[in-house]
Amino acid sequence: MAEQYMHADFKKMSAASTSYNVQDQYGNCYTYTVDAAHGYVTGHATNHQGCAGGTWPLLGSFEATSAGTMVEFTLRNPNPTSGCVPAYKLKGIWPHAEWYYESGFGAQPFTYTACGAHVAAAEHAKTAGKGTLK
Repeated sequence: MAEQYMHADFKKMSAASTSYNVQDQYGNCYTYTVDAAHGYVTGHATNHQGCAGGTWPLLGSFEATSAGTMVEFTLRNPNPTSGCVPAYKLKGIWPHAEWYYESGFGAQPFTYTACGAHVAAAEHAKTAGKGTLK
């Protein structure tokens, strides 16, 4: 898929195309489509942190707020015995987000970038306690 321009405004971005690819600070790539009429996001994530099991299902939502568009992605581990977390959420005012786990806030803020872009935190991607590893 061709590289996409990262709009600061989620609603403008979702009106421009039907499928998107963005990544987090660890290089995990999120491919999704937006149902603008209902406020839902569906897709999958390709894990780049050493978690076995292939792609992770993604379900999300978005809502306009006074600060911008709040976007939330929820990901489920397709292989719960992989040693990685069973699920996590990414949420924040687009294009910013933070990690949340079943145990609570993950304290890992980041800004989405286009898939394939350089990721500053990639060298820590396989460190326990970061991203999707337990």
